[in-house]
Formats: sequence, structure tokens, C-alpha cells
Amino acid sequence: MQKFEIERRFFEEKGIDWGIVIDEQQPANLIFNLDWIYDSYYLSAKQGLNPDNVSYVTPYIFDAINSSEESFINICLSLDKDFGYKPGSCLFIVKHMLTNKIWSTDMYKDKLINQTNIQLQIVE
Repeated sequence: MQKFEIERRFFEEKGIDWGIVIDEQQPANLIFNLDWIYDSYYLSAKQGLNPDNVSYVTPYIFDAINSSEESFINICLSLDKDFGYKPGSCLFIVKHMLTNKIWSTDMYKDKLINQTNIQLQIVE
């Protein structure tokens, strides 16, 4: 418990929302989706991305996903080609935006990785 308290205070000082999630208390889809986006909090985790190029492409990604019936993974792969990124970069950006609560979507739906026609919202 002391380690959790130290961790809580650390993240509180950094201004990062922190909490303990117990699998039994949450729907399986939510747990899967949170686990799936977890590794994308920091842009430095994906080589070739920086705040400037992410700021440039995020409106295109947002609009493309919200206006298409296609799988958002296929949309991201197509945008990777359009922008000359390594495959998976735009998908990482989507996960980064969700992890950092810049964008939101229904995390209780079936596994996001399998979704078509997901709707993203900008968090105010």
C-alpha cells in the first residue's frame, strides 16, 4: 500500500490522473482497450514522431476516422502511406491521443482494434 501511495503522489505532482483498476470491477472490453492504448502515452515510444508532425497530421486522422465506414486501422495504414510514415505510426497517434485524453471514444465498445465506424470526440 505504501508503494501505491508513493506512486499516486508522484503522478499527482505530474498532473497525471492515476488510479488502480481491478479487472473484476470493469467490463472486459474496457480493460482490453485500456491495455491496448497504454503503451502510447509518450510520443518518444514511437520512433519518427515528434509534437510538430503529430500536430500536423492529427486533424487529418481525426476527420478520416470520423467520416469513414472503414476500419480505423485500415484508415491509419492508408494515412501512414500518404504521409510517408512507417506502418503503425498513425495508429500509434490515435492511441496517443486517446491515452492523453485529447480525444475520446466509447472505450466500453467491443475491442477498438476490431472497430469500424468509431466516432472520436475532442476532449474540451
